[in-house]
Amino acid sequence: MAPVPTATPPPKVAPSPAVEESPPAYIPSLNARATELRFYEKGWGPQSREEAVYRTTFSRLTTRYVNWELNLAYPPQPERIDYEIDVVFYRSDSSVFHRQSIKAHVDKSWTNSYRSWGTGWRQPRQWQTDLYRVELSIEGEVVASGEFEIVDSRIPVEGPFAGLTEALAWGSLPWSFEEELALLPLAGLMETDPKLASDAVSLSWVRESLTDEGTRVFQLLDVLAKEDIDLARRVIGLPWLADDITKDEWLALRTLTLLASRDAELAKFIADFEWLNDEITEDERRTIDALQDIAVEHPSLVGILLSLPWLSDQLTESEGLVIRHLRSLSKRDPQVAEQIAGMHLVGGFIRKLHRDTVWALWKLHDVDTPILSSLSAREWFTDSLSDDEAELIADLGFIARRSETAAISISRMPFLETFEPADTLATEALRRLASLKDDTEETDSEEPSEQFKRVMEHPNISDGITDEETKIVATLKGVSENNPGLVDTLLDSDKVVLEERTISLPLAGEVQLSIIRTRPGAERTMDLVENAVRSAEEFMGAPFPKRHVIYLFAEAQTPSYAGTNFGTNITSYPKVDDENEYSAESAFRHFAHEVSHYYWRGSDNDWIDEGPANFVSSIAVNAEYGHPISPEERPCVHASNIAELESLEPEQGEPEFSCNYSLGERIFHDLYRNMDDTAFRSGFRRLYLLSQIDDQDDDCEETKLTICHVEAAFKAAAPEGTAVTIEKVINRWYDGSEPYSTSHVDATTADPNLPDGVLLTQSYISLDKDRREETKIDRFSASDVLGKVRLYLHFSFPEVQEERELTLVLVEYYGDSFAYNVRDRTVTFRTGWTTSWHGTNIGPASGRKWAIGRYGVYVYHEGQKVAQVEYEVTP
Repeated sequence: MAPVPTATPPPKVAPSPAVEESPPAYIPSLNARATELRFYEKGWGPQSREEAVYRTTFSRLTTRYVNWELNLAYPPQPERIDYEIDVVFYRSDSSVFHRQSIKAHVDKSWTNSYRSWGTGWRQPRQWQTDLYRVELSIEGEVVASGEFEIVDSRIPVEGPFAGLTEALAWGSLPWSFEEELALLPLAGLMETDPKLASDAVSLSWVRESLTDEGTRVFQLLDVLAKEDIDLARRVIGLPWLADDITKDEWLALRTLTLLASRDAELAKFIADFEWLNDEITEDERRTIDALQDIAVEHPSLVGILLSLPWLSDQLTESEGLVIRHLRSLSKRDPQVAEQIAGMHLVGGFIRKLHRDTVWALWKLHDVDTPILSSLSAREWFTDSLSDDEAELIADLGFIARRSETAAISISRMPFLETFEPADTLATEALRRLASLKDDTEETDSEEPSEQFKRVMEHPNISDGITDEETKIVATLKGVSENNPGLVDTLLDSDKVVLEERTISLPLAGEVQLSIIRTRPGAERTMDLVENAVRSAEEFMGAPFPKRHVIYLFAEAQTPSYAGTNFGTNITSYPKVDDENEYSAESAFRHFAHEVSHYYWRGSDNDWIDEGPANFVSSIAVNAEYGHPISPEERPCVHASNIAELESLEPEQGEPEFSCNYSLGERIFHDLYRNMDDTAFRSGFRRLYLLSQIDDQDDDCEETKLTICHVEAAFKAAAPEGTAVTIEKVINRWYDGSEPYSTSHVDATTADPNLPDGVLLTQSYISLDKDRREETKIDRFSASDVLGKVRLYLHFSFPEVQEERELTLVLVEYYGDSFAYNVRDRTVTFRTGWTTSWHGTNIGPASGRKWAIGRYGVYVYHEGQKVAQVEYEVTP
């Protein structure tokens, strides 16, 4: 094999090769390379390739058939190719021992294959001891050759080895053939290193019974010990070898042995990886197989991969997939594979995005080789891919899976000549549009959706997307899904008004803002959007996740919602952009929520998306307008805690979905009021970061946020001694195992004395709209009423000489101690009056259900509590 370049991944040093070999033979008729020729022993009948033990020395005592295995690598073939392999076995004196000819083929799109056959006898002891040479030819040209030796070895029946076999429950004479198969390599181990043989016998699962796996382990250890005794000693001490051996562990051990036969230093370097020291998973076994394949076919790539700091510690699923995708890519285009492996894209924390990008490059090469050549030559690609650029590549790959023609067309469009942040938003929208499930489909299809086809066939798209058009294209997924008739309007530049602004954020740097309208809007809107973006970054303490925010005002948001953050853009009702419909504060609250979804999206549970977005919105409104930091949503009607909500699994548009907002925001508000501002922000930011990387120290799987991540993030940020408080808050809201806390409710006594001799003499609730005192109640059933519960206040005062007004603040609380509705009410006292009644609706809007539990209404005048009414809603 060609040399593996020395690399230095701290704190280890990557190995240089022990042996330098000639390059694999090229086979013109197949446009292929013969990468390896291996030999293994087998019996009569079929045998899985996974059971083969590759070696070049075989004992006459147990050898039946000796099979060769030829491995080929080639670029994807345009069509099937049939060929024949002619094989000649030679003895050491050059006489022909055996000839054979077998048929084989390379199928369309294959990049590697193997073929095997052999010769021998059904019974052992038929071979003559000799050194045999095997030559394989295709169309008269020798493409591979190798040697194996048949030796005359024996199993000792006395001496130290006999003492060793006494420890084996199955080692007593007379031996069966299966026992000889196991004892012969054990004897070889004994000859090489008695201590190693003793350690092998001490494996309890081998000592107690003879298994095929145990036999193969002895065979591999014998081969490995002859290649590198230090590595064999290292392997025998691996924990996963001591407690039985799984299929994946056996195959990983075989791969290490194959690596050692080519480069012992490389094998020892990899054997020290942390993830090879505990139980071997299928992902880990497939990853070490990929490293071995790369070492055979593209050794220079191995040197780059071994310098990656994350490869030697605990291997995540995404990290393993990056290695395997790079192996697949290297079979198509080794130069691009090395280019990607050397980029910062795969040099740090490996996320789903990175593995998807490497996969997409492999997919794009299969679709159309010039795509990959064209993309990899562009300046924005060659100067090392940013995450945004990597996402664009990943999107193209997924589009190619749905429509190769569309992927080719998009890759050649003008907007990809240079890179702008809106380019990624456009390709993401097209990728998601291609994956939309059509109404007529009962199952997911690999074909692109009809909406995608219609967009791609539109004249303003089919002639090539420009940089200016990317902002419109970014909106088309949401538009096609919710208002497809709007597509033609948006793609007509004469019917669209585009307002743009570039801002500079302290952490993210330059961010572009674009507002798209099909009718006039409010001048204030751009300022409000900018303020919302700034507020979100300031509170999160993490760079704003998008370099381009595209806002569309059109009726194309998710039905029943005022707005939707689609990821590629935000779409809101036009009335949010209308000063006559929405106050500046209401519009800002809406923008702050939707903009926060650039941080909070894609969790396993919707409450961890909607709750934080509502919470950040409340923080922003407090900073901008001075309103209290409190929940925006009314209490949840359909679930008493988050665990109940998760069990319901509500979909958007269902009544139960609203609880994701109310319960989701309350858990974060409760954490906020139980932690100091600095500690809360630290935990909140850490929770967001956990959605970006899989932290091995948090004991939570993956990056899709769950309650596990919430607890881990805030406990990690909590000052010493406050972790118990955090746990109580989480238990209170997640499963209800902790009671609500009332420590934050105003416990002062109501003072009914108001200025100028006004006295609030009565306060009560009633279901009677006509205000009859005898109908006052302190409890009612939720099944008896939908909204329209009245709070009545009775005032007495000296006779009014001149009409005047009194402003009150009504604060409605739920039993969870959070105020869910705060509003001003004006009471008018007219000339000549000495008493007055004031009635107002409380609770949910008319027609909506009540949540079960305790409620309270506190009435304030200029900060003084003047009335307090409590009541209970029963089922």
